[in-house]
Amino acid sequence: MEALSIDSNNWLMHYPTLRRVNQCRRQIQAEFGVRVHLSDPALRDTLAHYAGHSRSRRLQEAYAELRLALIELEGPDEPAGEDDRQDQQKPRRMYRGRPVPEPDTDTEASEEGRGGESSRARTIVYRGRTLNPD
Repeated sequence: MEALSIDSNNWLMHYPTLRRVNQCRRQIQAEFGVRVHLSDPALRDTLAHYAGHSRSRRLQEAYAELRLALIELEGPDEPAGEDDRQDQQKPRRMYRGRPVPEPDTDTEASEEGRGGESSRARTIVYRGRTLNPD
């Protein structure tokens, strides 16, 4: 499975999934002596790596249960189309779980919306006095 960014770690917020992740973490620490942290941005990849190299049947079963739980939670992985590839190249900005609209890159269109005035030609009034932008 592909790694998710920090913003999309919602899968860790479900208790059954978190319980399975912790089982995998305990088994990895017991077998390999490596502490896997929940804040690791590549947590899924790390778990998959150690589960693939493990000789422990318990770790392999715990990871298999985790993968099934993630498939139920997020749905099956779909092949990436051209639109999906563009979204992967340019990450969307998020604020409190909602996408932030991208600012207009066309400055002429934004200036027309303000009546054609540029920000430098605008006069600034502070406490009743006109200030020079110099």
